Amino acid sequence: MPESLPELFSRTVAEHGDRTALIHDDTTTTYRDLDTATTGLASRLLTEGVRPGDHVAVAAPRGIDVPVAVLAALKTGAAYVPVDTTLPDARIAHVLDDSGARTIVTTKELAHRFTGVTPILVDERGPHRPLSTVGADDTAYIIYTSGSTGRPKGCVVTHGNVLALLDAALPMFDVTETDRWAQFHSHAFDVSVWELWACLATGAAAVLIPDDTARSGDRLLAHLAATRVSVLCQVPSAFRALALTFARHPVDLALRHVILAGESVELDVVAGFLDRFERPPACSNLYGPTETTVYVSGHRLTPADLASPVRTPIGRPFPTVGFEILDDDGAPVADGAEGELWIAGPTVAAGYLHRPELTAERFGTTCDGRRRYRSGDLARRLPDGSFEFRGRRDHQIKFRGYRIELGDIENALRTSPDVEAAAVALTETAAGARLITAWIQPTGAKQDPDLPARLRTHLSRRLPEYMVPGRYRTVTALPVGLAGKLDRAALIYPVT
Repeated sequence: MPESLPELFSRTVAEHGDRTALIHDDTTTTYRDLDTATTGLASRLLTEGVRPGDHVAVAAPRGIDVPVAVLAALKTGAAYVPVDTTLPDARIAHVLDDSGARTIVTTKELAHRFTGVTPILVDERGPHRPLSTVGADDTAYIIYTSGSTGRPKGCVVTHGNVLALLDAALPMFDVTETDRWAQFHSHAFDVSVWELWACLATGAAAVLIPDDTARSGDRLLAHLAATRVSVLCQVPSAFRALALTFARHPVDLALRHVILAGESVELDVVAGFLDRFERPPACSNLYGPTETTVYVSGHRLTPADLASPVRTPIGRPFPTVGFEILDDDGAPVADGAEGELWIAGPTVAAGYLHRPELTAERFGTTCDGRRRYRSGDLARRLPDGSFEFRGRRDHQIKFRGYRIELGDIENALRTSPDVEAAAVALTETAAGARLITAWIQPTGAKQDPDLPARLRTHLSRRLPEYMVPGRYRTVTALPVGLAGKLDRAALIYPVT
């Protein structure tokens, strides 16, 4: 087994050097050419002073530039820090400052946005420099997730974590070098790690989905058909939109595997999608927090599952992973009872960057020496030994595949001079669409029809687009319980 991701990539180049590695619009790149390009950029980074253990930010639109930058950073022995360029500048500045990145690999068009870091353009190359030896315990990437205080936290993931993911999850799928994997997700979302490295590990071709295509159901469907994508990863809310488009405009898809994760799966949507195929693709539901390196369990959905009352089957943990369902006192619950899911195994991340107290609170070690993580997710063991996801025990939600702290949005709302108090919840429309709704107790007494628009503008300067509420309700006072605390249950009801 390789010790690092660059070593894994080198093995693929040796075996599949002339095969196509990347497809972007009309451009194709072979594994050998990708190796040459990333070594050249890595040499440029080393010449600039990047050293093993450094943190190198990567900021580029979806396309060939992202995998080139990621691979080059890893070849230097540094960890990459993905920066989503659609984020507000203040959010980007926090990621760069907190991560300690001194160098950012980006494009000529974006370089002006970043201060305090040295920009290296992704198409720059340097004279050949010896590349660093990277080990399994070295950091591969630091990915930032929502934080309850309004300060995103960086999760530190090692090369060994990612290799353990591939070793555990790839056997679920009969994928080969002849497959084509859609690279649908932003590199700042951890599913992108699986999309890229599962593809590169098997010598397959990565089909890079442009930003404008990813946002349009019609264009995405046409792109999947034209490029003959065979493996597609989706979060259920995005898949729902794709399935509805497919129902209206059926096209000839080459899909062999659809992999869902990141939110509660909508079984009726899956059933309707699969019914439209003469030979339907295999559809699997996978589960895993960012802190356990993308996925730790999975289940191939069957016709019986699609008709089952079990809401979100997440299958059994991978062979190298252990699940425990514990109560509030840390004691095991009876089989079938709901409790908090604790996860142990080689995919559990190193912890949070610069957050020792939070790391100690959420991460630990089992009695047999394995790292474990307190997920905050509620689950129960089913009679067949598999597990069902039951939601969150705190104020986090999963939306569009992102894990979001509601307090992060509420804190941002309260910075507006228009807001006296605010609460946020994930709600559903009468048609079943999920959206984030904000309840606002305004500072002014009069009804203000322009308030929602002002708040959207206010939040868009502070939060990622996916965290900006889609609906706003003005209330004279937020609902509270007997103890005077916010009654969140009173907020969660369908909004038409």
